Amino acid sequence: MRFRFRDRNGEIITINIEKIISTDQECSSLGANFICTAILYGIQKTFRLRYNYYAHEWRMAGIGG
Repeated sequence: MRFRFRDRNGEIITINIEKIISTDQECSSLGANFICTAILYGIQKTFRLRYNYYAHEWRMAGIGG
């Protein structure tokens, strides 16, 4: 799986997901969360991808080493 996003500099970055560690859906069904690992800027990172069902958008958060 891969996704694209615009970084802080306005550049479009493509990220290839190496592994989905876990997934869950909120009880209120507002969205779904995926804990993933991928190489970001040459370093392996763990982060959360969140999909909002109502806004139909993805968000990336909790980026850690």
